[in-house]
Amino acid sequence: MALTELQLRPFAEFIKRELGIVYEKQNYFQLEQRLDKIAKILGLGSATEVWVQQARIGISGPLRDLLLDIATNNETQFFRDPRIYKALADHVLPSLKTVFKSAPSFKIWSTASSFGQEPYSLSIMVDEFLSTQPSHPSFEILATDISETALKRSVEGRYSQLEVQRGMNALRLIKNFDKSENDTWLIRKELRSRVKFERFNLLDPVPFGREAHMILCRYVLIYQEHAKKVEIMNRLARALLPGGYFVLGASESGLDLCDALEHVIHEGCVFYRKK
Repeated sequence: MALTELQLRPFAEFIKRELGIVYEKQNYFQLEQRLDKIAKILGLGSATEVWVQQARIGISGPLRDLLLDIATNNETQFFRDPRIYKALADHVLPSLKTVFKSAPSFKIWSTASSFGQEPYSLSIMVDEFLSTQPSHPSFEILATDISETALKRSVEGRYSQLEVQRGMNALRLIKNFDKSENDTWLIRKELRSRVKFERFNLLDPVPFGREAHMILCRYVLIYQEHAKKVEIMNRLARALLPGGYFVLGASESGLDLCDALEHVIHEGCVFYRKK
């Protein structure tokens, strides 16, 4: 039996309060589908039984953790929006050395790293860039996500054949991954070692000392209300060093969200630079 709008509302309100992600009433069916997934994980029969548990003891324990995991959209792929990665390699990375002449290394922060495809794509991109710039300072990549499940998978760096086929060409695949017997691909250790994974909620204050030369926050703000978009982008911008770059998704705009950033265009791609 389908849950009513009244029954689904506590879950939508919890997700909005904890993550800032908004489920409009017309999208409640998606929320119910995700509750069905949670029901299977918890050994319950359906989303209705999840609602009964919530009504009895509230959203806590395993239910809370699963709801935070499943509520986030972990749809991603390697080198998503290839033009952005090309512009980063051809223009943004070289400009960092020009702006930050004395920096011993550069810090890149992937703020919603999902299952790791974005930070590992960045690590591969950096590896290719450094192969042509042997005297260039090194790079450190911080990857954060709210989902513990996603982070555990990311740390391992193991992907199915279907996952690596999404965005990864054959040459990059053979060069940067090792094939396993169970038809999975493991990203090579030296590429994994450049990436550090941590749990972080974009609605929380940025920890002290997390200044970065480049911050990526791609396809996250589209799920937030305008006020939350402004709050998150300004909070992250404060962690960006002056002259550093802020990267949104190809279809996203941050022009009216943060006065501390100015937009610049490289190869037809819009980026935001800290004033």
